[in-house]
Parts: sequence; structure tokens; C-alpha cells
Amino acid sequence: MHFRQIISFLIFISSSIAFGQDTIGLLPNETVKDHCSKVEIFDDKLALLYQDLYNQNITKDSLISHNKDEIKERLILLNEKTPFVFSCSEINLLFIQKYISKREKFAQKMFDYSLLYFPFFENQLIENELPLELKYLPIVESALNPTAESRAGAVGLWQFMPLTAKMMGLEINSYIDQRRDPILSTKAACLYLKKLFKIYEDWNLALAAYNAGPGNVNKAIRRSGGKKTYWEIRPFLPKETQNYVPAFTAVNYLMEFYSKNEPSFSGFKYHQIDTIEVNQRIEFKVMENWLSYDEAKIAELNPVYKLKIIPKDNSNNTLYLPNFLIGDFLMLQDSIYHYSKKSIHSPSNSNSSSQTSYYTIKEGDTIWEIAEKHPGVSVADIKKLNSTINISNVKKGDRILIYMH
Repeated sequence: MHFRQIISFLIFISSSIAFGQDTIGLLPNETVKDHCSKVEIFDDKLALLYQDLYNQNITKDSLISHNKDEIKERLILLNEKTPFVFSCSEINLLFIQKYISKREKFAQKMFDYSLLYFPFFENQLIENELPLELKYLPIVESALNPTAESRAGAVGLWQFMPLTAKMMGLEINSYIDQRRDPILSTKAACLYLKKLFKIYEDWNLALAAYNAGPGNVNKAIRRSGGKKTYWEIRPFLPKETQNYVPAFTAVNYLMEFYSKNEPSFSGFKYHQIDTIEVNQRIEFKVMENWLSYDEAKIAELNPVYKLKIIPKDNSNNTLYLPNFLIGDFLMLQDSIYHYSKKSIHSPSNSNSSSQTSYYTIKEGDTIWEIAEKHPGVSVADIKKLNSTINISNVKKGDRILIYMH
């Protein structure tokens, strides 16, 4: 059986069985070290596949070549320095195998991006007196992608749903989605995690509540007969949440023990960027022209601005730029502000008597159909008026500018 098939089969089996406390959870008065020394395989067929998995001929310097006892020893080391309980359960061991099988591409990419995000994560976790291991949670949530969006509508590094985001003070509107702001979303996530731990006084349960919501965790506790640990209530949690703590365990293992290489990407490190507070409208395309710096890179540093436009606001908005551009921006900011306004409020000569208004994209709209709906407006007019965005990539719910006669 191919290695990936084995992994898929093991994960399928492990997520389909209702694990008992004697297999997965810590027994009463049992230490993690004791538990890790006597985990039992819970199925004969699974045991054979599991043994085959560990006996494969893989390079000696690979994490995956380590046998079960070596992985358990490393989990014991992790448990010595964390308030989390990284159980040596079979499901945890299997998830570790799943993650380290992707070590070359996945782990190195995470280490590269961690140079930008982890310093701030760690500062906020320390400030809020939270475990530093939580810096790995956005790897589970979003693979450190600030624009990641789930099918359920969760967005950002920390994958906030809209209602939770607003509850934690994050703004979401047509131009701005603060769930995509690395700094603001991290501050909100720390406050939310702190709140969840105060409720459950158990980090595994707090993580489960972060993933599924406190309502689902409370329901699982009731259905389990009042049990109060993650592994005891795990069979009663949503399927995704049943795998959430094992995934978090695996990511911690991977990031702590993977042999790091020198960063291989051309992105920024935390100390290479700075911030400017602005309260005027700024279009990234205008900045590109005046600063001679790629609009895509500006957008990468400022994912919070969905349309690549910082809207005019009575309160200041934050613009992130490389350190070497701060002086140029301050010198040229008046021109950047002026031409960001001009692109909206100065229609072409053929539309000199026109005013602009927003049009919200509907399902199935094309640029030609939109032009037909507005007499006197051509496709060229729409493209020119919305030159700062890729008009071909707008989707349902987005807003574009239209001439109104």
C-alpha cells in the first residue's frame, strides 16, 4: 500500500472510531510521561498498518524515520515546557506522521513566513500571559495566509467568523476586513483565547471551543455525561474539532523538531516593515506609480484593504510599508493623496457632466451587461473608472464605480 494511502486509511479509521478514555485520554492520576510509556494499539489490523508505516525505508535524517518510541520521547520533552497536554495517543501519533510527511514543502514555508509573523505573535502572547505554543495555531488555521478564507466564511490568519470578529471589535465593511490584518486579528485572537480559557480552565477544551464555538463544546460536555477533558468529550464534538487538537499537537511537534534551513523566500521579516497612520483615501495603484514599487507587494503587506484602496476615514488607518519606502512616502504623500482622489472625482471628458455612484456586483454579472444597464456608459468607461482594481476578477457582493447621468 502506498504511503499516502496508508496515511489516509489510518486517519479515516481513527476519526471513525469512538475512542475510550483508556485508549486516548489520560487516566486518573496518570502523568503524561507514564501515559506515553504504555499507549496500546487499539486494533489488530491498524497495528499491522502502523508497524508497516514506521518500518518503511526512509532516509535516516528524516523525522518520519523515527519510530514510535522516539516520537513519544519527543512529546514528553514538549510536555515538560508547556501547559498543554500533548498526549501520546494513537491519533496524535498518526497526525504527527501526517504532518511530517509534508516537511520539506510545508514546514519550510511555515518557517519562512514565521519570520514576519511570529515576533508579533510572541509579543502579544507574552503581554496577555498566554502560552507561547499558541503562535502555532495560525498554522493550523490558515497556514499563515492572512487572506485565507474557509468555505464557512472564516477569514484571516486566525480564521475569525464574522460574528465572532465583530464581537471582538474587528471592523468588516466593503473596503476593510480587519480579520485580514495580522496585528489587529492577533490582538483579537489573544483576547478571545484568554476568554475561552477562563471559561474551561483547560487549554485543549479552549482550543476546541475556538474551533467549534463554546456552544458545541458545552453540548459535547452534556452529551458525555459531564466529562471535563477534551479526550473524554471528543467523540461528541464535530468531526473537524475531533481532529483539531491532534493537528495542533502535530504542528507543535513539527515546528519544534524539524531541521530548519535558511529562509528561501523573498518576503519580508518583521523588522523590515514599518507603519504610517493615514486618514486620506489612498489607492495602491497610485502608490505604485509614485513610489515605483510593485502594487502587489504593497497589497501583500496590507491584506486588510480588500479593494487595494485605503478609504478616507475620520480615524486613522494603518499603512504598512518596507522601511526603505517610509521616507519616500512622507515626501510624496500630498501627491499620492491628490491623485487617489482624482481617479474617482475626475471623469473623462465625454462624461464631464456625469457623477459617479457605486454598483454592487450580482450573481452572473458581466462588465458588458453592467454597461448595458447604464445608458451612456461604455465598457471602456467602467474599466477606466475602476483602473485601480482588476475588473475581470470582481465577484458577487463587490462594489465598482459607475457613471450616472
